[in-house]
Amino acid sequence: MTGDGTAVDQSQVGAKLARATRLEELHKRQAAVEEPSGAGAGDTDATNASAESDGGSESGEQSERDEDSNSALLAAELRIRTLKAKNREQDIKLRKRLALWSTIFVGAQLLMSNVFFGVYLFVNRENPNSQVMIAWLTASVVEVIGILLVIARSLFPVKNGNGQGSS
Repeated sequence: MTGDGTAVDQSQVGAKLARATRLEELHKRQAAVEEPSGAGAGDTDATNASAESDGGSESGEQSERDEDSNSALLAAELRIRTLKAKNREQDIKLRKRLALWSTIFVGAQLLMSNVFFGVYLFVNRENPNSQVMIAWLTASVVEVIGILLVIARSLFPVKNGNGQGSS
């Protein structure tokens, strides 16, 4: 959604929620007034007769209430979708930031490892130990792969049906 579409949707959501709240309060007040405290059998017949003489105004009010309820539900659903979209946008921004900084960190770590390896070779240029060199390079490669794997799994979790990974 574009920024303009989101702003219009949010204002519509606010208006619909406010209208639904007002209608709910009105309905509660009407229900409190319409409930007679000591209604007898004669009062019920009079109420039924007046409702029949209204010509179906009850059904009109009921359909208006249903429409307002549906409108409030749609407004709430729209708000939820908008919040989910904002959450996804924020997740994407955070993933990009984490990917950038982790790449910088891994690059710096590799650079420092190579510098220290070069210093080791310079200091021991006459008789460098091959086992130390192999261990050093292997450890550097494993460390970088491990860091990148952990970062990739946190950025892009595995979604499968056997309960592993987060959805």
